[in-house]
Amino acid sequence: MLSGFAHASDMGLLFPHGFNHETLPINIINNHVYVKTIINGHVYSMIVDTGAHDLLSRRVAKELGLKNEEKYSIYDLNGNHQYIYSTEAKDMRIGRLEMNSPAFLVLNTEQISQSEPFDGIIGYEWLSQVVTTINYRDRKITFTKPDVFLPPQKTSAIPFELYHHIPLIHGYLGHRPVGVTVDTGSTGLISISSSLAKEMDLYNKYPTAPKSSIASTVNGVISGIPIRLDRLEFGSLVLNSPYGEITAVSNNDRDVQRNGNMGGAFLKDKIITFDYKNKHIYIKDESVNSVFNYDKSGLFLVPYHHMIKIYSVADGSAAYTAHITPGDILYSVNNQEVKAKDLINIRSLLVNSAEGVEVSLVVLRNGNAEKINLVLKNRIPDRAN
Repeated sequence: MLSGFAHASDMGLLFPHGFNHETLPINIINNHVYVKTIINGHVYSMIVDTGAHDLLSRRVAKELGLKNEEKYSIYDLNGNHQYIYSTEAKDMRIGRLEMNSPAFLVLNTEQISQSEPFDGIIGYEWLSQVVTTINYRDRKITFTKPDVFLPPQKTSAIPFELYHHIPLIHGYLGHRPVGVTVDTGSTGLISISSSLAKEMDLYNKYPTAPKSSIASTVNGVISGIPIRLDRLEFGSLVLNSPYGEITAVSNNDRDVQRNGNMGGAFLKDKIITFDYKNKHIYIKDESVNSVFNYDKSGLFLVPYHHMIKIYSVADGSAAYTAHITPGDILYSVNNQEVKAKDLINIRSLLVNSAEGVEVSLVVLRNGNAEKINLVLKNRIPDRAN
């Protein structure tokens, strides 16, 4: 946590009289959870992010006329230095819940490509004062008063501790104890630090693919090495043959307590509850035998002005063979015009289709339409052995 920044206990979150719960609709875009938020009477779309503090983009802070207060020096996930500031609004409301004098960090987020303007983040300062249940399947979020919360039945109950301000759960990769943060603001499945990969000789023990773009965060896109793991275990939650991504950034390597991160690609079809007061996470997964397929295209796609842009192409992948170029705009898939709202379905097609399936694409390149036949192929095996 940033030294001196507002702690959750400094700000009161109020439920309306007689209400202990509030359930609201959410949007899921690029595995990010968006919720309608009103700040000083202005409506914004905010990402619910367990890996971050409450945050506003500089654009929103300027629109609201908020003044910079404290200044902080930080490094993002790619090791780039920047300054951020704290500020304070009059009030913030989500549904019928209200927080008076909320504090925010202010960050330049305009470099992040989203299908809608990135306004800010609902993070630790809000989430730590309520019990938050995110139902990815039904596109709903529920906030509950901690004092009346009852743990849900038929779920995996996993204790956590706070790694700075982020929930961190303990488990096993094979027989090796690991600590993994649970970050709804990351779009990946499981990331593994390169120091742990070296210690466990994962590069030689399990099959890998060339380094590529792997996830979008509020600090931008990060890269890593795709890998097919054997078994991850967190209490009663067991992941057989999940894919992982060895992070190419070095920031995590200094963190002996934190060996990796769990993101939206794992959570996207589940119901997950965060109880900060009692430090437990509850995960309900109705698909008992989860299959963790990995992308077979080599395309890293991002929303771009309500369209879909090809951010990068993995070396040696199907997209590389088909001569698809970073910066191309994806216009159609299998003769259907696509927009940013279709990104989840497109990713599902590229992940879950069988190797050898041909996908017909039309991309816009330098103002011209190019038709491309993309023949999917495995980048890592379906199972570790």
